Amino acid sequence: MASYKYGKYLLRYESDQFDKEFEPGSVPYNSGIYRCKNCGEEIAAPEGVPLPAQHRHSNSLPIVWQLLVYAAPRD
Repeated sequence: MASYKYGKYLLRYESDQFDKEFEPGSVPYNSGIYRCKNCGEEIAAPEGVPLPAQHRHSNSLPIVWQLLVYAAPRD
């Protein structure tokens, strides 16, 4: 589970981007922390780089990535 110490650096954001599911190898639109919905593994993924196609699964469920924390670029 993603953790943080300084909540003042995080913003609650109601966006449908957090509801989208990504298959392994798909390219995310946003940099951030992605979580596999079926096993809970979290990864840091940069925008434009394919999401991992393999990681350890103790079950036979598919890998399904979902944006957990969006890393907003500075303007």
